[in-house]
Amino acid sequence: MTLQEVFDSFILSRQLADLSPKTITAYRDFVSPFIAALSPDKPFLDIQQSDIQQYLLMLLKKPLSKSTRATYIRHVKIFT
Repeated sequence: MTLQEVFDSFILSRQLADLSPKTITAYRDFVSPFIAALSPDKPFLDIQQSDIQQYLLMLLKKPLSKSTRATYIRHVKIFT
């Protein structure tokens, strides 16, 4: 399965768990940049630690607060 397919399945599972629309939107907002950075067509099982590290470095270069950065990281951890 591709990264996008796994994410779509993840979102569906969160909807079936009856999470609030706001929570679902937060998952989309905070995980979508990770998917875009790695490529939506990348096979999920091919994600390497180095891919995640590169994404984290990218976050560090953005002008984000520590709490916002932590939110991105927390959402990606939950997804992966």
